[in-house]
Amino acid sequence: MNIKKTTNTFISLVNNDLNQKTIDTINKKNKQEYYIKNRLCASHEYIDTNMYLFKALRLNNINYEINSNAFFDLCALIHQAAIDNNFKNIQDTKFLDNKINHLEINGPNGLEISRDCIIEILLSDLQIAKILGSRQQVYFDGMDLVSSKWDDQTIARINYKKPMIIKDLKNEITKKR
Repeated sequence: MNIKKTTNTFISLVNNDLNQKTIDTINKKNKQEYYIKNRLCASHEYIDTNMYLFKALRLNNINYEINSNAFFDLCALIHQAAIDNNFKNIQDTKFLDNKINHLEINGPNGLEISRDCIIEILLSDLQIAKILGSRQQVYFDGMDLVSSKWDDQTIARINYKKPMIIKDLKNEITKKR
């Protein structure tokens, strides 16, 4: 899965249907305290962004059950990256990598993003994918990330007692292998 390409597809679809003045208004509103505090996006006042997200995912051959947690997590990631980059195409992969690496995995109410989405995000990093193997080889057994490439051994573990981000999990994977 190429999150950068899918995010840029989403941004392009939105930009194709909105004029620059509207994009500027959305970006300006998104920087207001009210929108930040309530985790809102002004784009919803002008368009149905979910329609654009569905289309971007479909155009990039990313298939999820529409009602799955992983699907909603991925949509939220793409949408937030677009907001943070002011609905401009993402050229620098460091921007998106940083965004992805700082996604919270768990919080006071348990997992913040689904296990399937965590796996997809991890496998989008080529270095991590080399360690873990293919999507068919990687799974969660409770909070343990396991790979059949390593004889179904635990490669990393989500610590439910402390907050973790994707980067923490990647560090644990690279240290073990």
